[in-house]
Amino acid sequence: MEETQLEITAATTDQPSGANHHATDNQTSDSGVGERPMDRQLLKACTTGDLNLLKHLILRDPEDTLFSVTPKGNNCLHIAAMLGHQQFAERVWATYPFLFSATNKDGETPLMAATMAANAALAADMLSAALLLLQPDLEGGKPFNDMLLKIDERGDNALHHTLRNGFKDLAVRLLDIEPRLSEQENKIGESPMHMAARRGYSRVVMKLLQIPSSAFSGPGKYSALHAAVDSGHTE
Repeated sequence: MEETQLEITAATTDQPSGANHHATDNQTSDSGVGERPMDRQLLKACTTGDLNLLKHLILRDPEDTLFSVTPKGNNCLHIAAMLGHQQFAERVWATYPFLFSATNKDGETPLMAATMAANAALAADMLSAALLLLQPDLEGGKPFNDMLLKIDERGDNALHHTLRNGFKDLAVRLLDIEPRLSEQENKIGESPMHMAARRGYSRVVMKLLQIPSSAFSGPGKYSALHAAVDSGHTE
């Protein structure tokens, strides 16, 4: 996350002003959306939370504005999530809700970005908005659930990031909405149960215990029970 924020700062000075990039230069994001390099004016709007400038840019060219990304693949919603720009983020997701599902080059969704930056209130609002706006498609796909279950390059899902940053209420809510988050272990073998037990998050542990498919392991086959005992959380 620190690396990504440094990238945002650097890109503000490195990108040419008024650059106009087209689909021929695109990459394709994980959400299937063509990506354009983000120009300096848009990056300024994102980093400062300038809603009026964002509205102007959307009116001028909505796709070029909202599909564009920084060198590390962060879109407008990622940046707003990192920096806590609530109204800015609301305008972005209201215009193009499928940006909830877009991932950056580290495999992180905007929801992950919000939790990693400790913006708990914004993360909770993003979750509510995504639940409302990402409706099942005509072929039976469930874009909201697919978004929640995405994992980043470290193997972490949204629940891992939520627990790591101490957002217990949000963790319980995530599990109410998508219990399968409890099944995923990251690349070092850390399950959400192990993380919750090690931190003494008893309400989250109880919620996880109600899900039969919850994973229990930790790094090196170190179980959630071991983690609870070692950290003194055995109530």
